[in-house]
Amino acid sequence: MMPPLTTPQLTRPPLVIRLTRDASRQAGTSAIPAPAQPDDTEPWLTADETVFDERAPEVLAAPLDDRNLSDAQREADPTPLSSMHTPPPPPPASSGPPAVDGPAIRLFDPSAARDACAGDRDNPFEEDERGALLEKMATDTAAGYRTLAVPQVQQVAALRALETTTPHLAAVIAVVADAAEAAMRRGAGFACPPVLIAGPPGVGKTRVIGRMVEILELPSIVLDGASMDDTAALAGHSRSWRASRPGTVAKEMIRGKVANAVLVIDEIDKAEADRRYGPTVWHVLHGLLEPETSRRWEDSCLEIAMDMSHIVVMATANELADIPPSLLDRFLVITVDAPGDSDLALLIQAVSAGVAAGFNITDTPLAPGVLPLLAGLPPRRLRTILSLGWARALAAGRDSPGEADIRHGIRLAGAARKHPIGFSIGRRSSSPAVRSIPSPLDSNAERKTL
Repeated sequence: MMPPLTTPQLTRPPLVIRLTRDASRQAGTSAIPAPAQPDDTEPWLTADETVFDERAPEVLAAPLDDRNLSDAQREADPTPLSSMHTPPPPPPASSGPPAVDGPAIRLFDPSAARDACAGDRDNPFEEDERGALLEKMATDTAAGYRTLAVPQVQQVAALRALETTTPHLAAVIAVVADAAEAAMRRGAGFACPPVLIAGPPGVGKTRVIGRMVEILELPSIVLDGASMDDTAALAGHSRSWRASRPGTVAKEMIRGKVANAVLVIDEIDKAEADRRYGPTVWHVLHGLLEPETSRRWEDSCLEIAMDMSHIVVMATANELADIPPSLLDRFLVITVDAPGDSDLALLIQAVSAGVAAGFNITDTPLAPGVLPLLAGLPPRRLRTILSLGWARALAAGRDSPGEADIRHGIRLAGAARKHPIGFSIGRRSSSPAVRSIPSPLDSNAERKTL
């Protein structure tokens, strides 16, 4: 018996070729067996199998086209071979995690993205944002795996330092610092329970979250609760909507490389709670905060299961009364107050150091005479005044702001607040939106109308 022949490597895309049984007999050898056809039709063989031409017992060196067929073959089967050409499917992703240093988890399965596109007859990847994401998932070079960021020694030390320089927020920072140090010692990815910081406006809730994320060098997804009137930002639009789009969370996680990114929801208490148009933001968060459901969390537009259980969720709120108790139960709620008198000096110096770092200045504390001018100001307003003071001092060639520079910043910031649109200047208003506070520039602490 003639030894089996092998097919040479083809440079053109493989074609489907029909071979008759009579042809294989004339070739003097047997072709690869094919399953019996119930209607006695001819078997089909692909070009990567051993195929023989009916004219000679030799392997075809190139794919056949319509010109290779005889007139009898064309009459027997008028279907042109060119119509059988199909583009190759996307290359299958590897089944294992990528070669990376440290832990990794599989965020999604690329084969699920390919299956999601199989029903589209016109284009396997739709020409829209959903289609682009599905294509990226289907051809993901990391096979859907994403790394887990492991905290380093210097990052833990920086969190401990932040804890001492921001004492009124020390309880929040301690939770994150402890979690980071535990992960560092075990060589595991950073993980932390969902944290909700509640307190009055202007005490530095959002700023401390941003600073901790910056220290840990984690990617962050920041959503504004006050502008979230539906669940689109979190979970995307349902495909029943004509202009549906994937949500921000899914988009950023698919495009990113880290599985334990930080999701920040600022002022979650202001999120829309109207259920007339479907689930609310709070209902979607229930599934994202629950470990069992977050492991197979689905974006409403993509409709593909994703492992979101490693996302670190942090939120802020001014009031807790409007947040459902079932959602509060899933958060570690930490209530903070405005800094006390004993914390003011540390807070002012910490804010000033952050402002100075923007000018590439380090280790330059404020002069002691400046601190009384800034006492009693909330962190947000304090930062504005210090930015103005530092800019004025550096523009004049001074190494740090003095009393005149700080008074200049207070004067500008105060002038901006003294002239709100729609209010009369120079007389006291009975509107509850108008408040009276003592100005740091008045030696006799006389109250001014703002």
